[in-house]
Amino acid sequence: MSTIDEQGPSPETRMSQVAGWSASLGFVLSAYAPLALIIGAVSLSESLILAVCWGVVALLLALSVLGILMRRTGSVGARHIKYSDAEDQGGAVAGYLAGYLLPFLVVPTANFGVMIGYVIFFGLVTFLHMRSNLGLINPTLYVLGWRVSRVTVAGRRVFYVHRGDIPVNGAGNVVEYNAVYIDKKSKKSS
Repeated sequence: MSTIDEQGPSPETRMSQVAGWSASLGFVLSAYAPLALIIGAVSLSESLILAVCWGVVALLLALSVLGILMRRTGSVGARHIKYSDAEDQGGAVAGYLAGYLLPFLVVPTANFGVMIGYVIFFGLVTFLHMRSNLGLINPTLYVLGWRVSRVTVAGRRVFYVHRGDIPVNGAGNVVEYNAVYIDKKSKKSS
């Protein structure tokens, strides 16, 4: 008769899973910083306090992704990779902007039903982003000077988060995070 170990993952593994999940959530939420800023600008005619609150939300969302990137690029364990077939994902970001911003720019007067609709929409989008790499198709990354490319590393297509332009075929020192490579350089390329 065999016994089954029912202890589950170690506390270190659980903490790593929670850290990965929270960082993924940070990527997803930070994508909405421009939307919060736009809502703040639109609400400026109604209330200065409301507009300032939305501005603060936008700032906090942008800082969340910046914090993730700085922590990851400052961490140890970088490795050298060679990549090929780099494709900038800026076009996907532009398409994403149209899909997520336009519905909010023509919003009817806010009421309870509209708020419930927002909650459902943001819940669904967050769920989908967490289950995919769509969190990297993130306009806030571009605003903060980061870019996202799809590259081939060891025969596998992955996302590569970096600063500045990169050649179609090249190399870099990266930190891997949830199958995404984040460039170790912390300063903009010339």
